[in-house]
Amino acid sequence: NGVMIKKDVTLAKADYDLVLDENDDVLDVHIPAYESLNIEKCKQSFEQALEFYKTYFNDYNFKAFICDSWLLTPQFKEILGADSNILKFSSMFTHVSSVVRNSSFLFFVFSTSNPDLEKLPRKSSLQEAVYNHLKNNKDLCVTNGFILINKQEQCP
Repeated sequence: NGVMIKKDVTLAKADYDLVLDENDDVLDVHIPAYESLNIEKCKQSFEQALEFYKTYFNDYNFKAFICDSWLLTPQFKEILGADSNILKFSSMFTHVSSVVRNSSFLFFVFSTSNPDLEKLPRKSSLQEAVYNHLKNNKDLCVTNGFILINKQEQCP
């Protein structure tokens, strides 16, 4: 699920295929604040981006969309409902790694940097879920992930 642990792990190289290389061209996904995270609109946006870059930057061979965001945290699987647009968005990505960064959730979910949990608003189900998670001394992670762009130039 992309969460790092403090433990030595041995992985057999033969069990893995290289899907992205450090020199591959990728498109970085930006998620505008306060916009609906409707999955169909997200897919349309990916398709529009592919068409735009194919038209104006056709010298590049983009292999993936990448994203580094609090919206990809694997902890949301535990605290949000299955019908959550955030979970649907996150599930589009292959998660690579995560880093604990509760401050990002304070900023993006509650619009504050104040770590005093009792002062956090709980006006939405997202705020309530994040508040309860943090109140139980559990951390939340900013996670990065990717969506491979298939050869047919179709949205993932």
